[in-house]
Amino acid sequence: MKYHPSAVCIHGELSDELYLTGMLDRLGGLLDKIRRYNVPCGVCSHFPEALAYAEEHNLKPDYYMASVYNLFQPDRSHDVNPTGERFEESDIPKMYEVIRRLDAPTFALKILGAGRRCAEQAQVRDAFMEAFASMKPGDGVLVGMFDKYIDQPALNA
Repeated sequence: MKYHPSAVCIHGELSDELYLTGMLDRLGGLLDKIRRYNVPCGVCSHFPEALAYAEEHNLKPDYYMASVYNLFQPDRSHDVNPTGERFEESDIPKMYEVIRRLDAPTFALKILGAGRRCAEQAQVRDAFMEAFASMKPGDGVLVGMFDKYIDQPALNA
């Protein structure tokens, strides 16, 4: 807090760990610690169930961050990239379903699947169209850029 942040989010890996260990009841206390500093607080997760928990238990974060791919499913063994992340297309509609039920604004992450949905510009457009059609008014997406092979800043502009 010494850097005076504009907002603080409970990191997705922490929320995911709390979910996997059955300790989501600690989310409320973490949000309360952030609120003491009068900055907006959020919850991020790869698990739709963790975000649904925060909503169902009236934890009232100011925003959510939701990865449409659940990279931390412990029972997956295929489509593993060198970092160990697992991408399953079946994750996407599950997360969008939860996003639509969340009261606070939500930012969808990984809508392009870390490049997996970028082979052609039509595929990129379709991923954005899917995201915007699947979310509430006021929600948004956070998308990174990697312009080694194509001028992504120009495409985005």
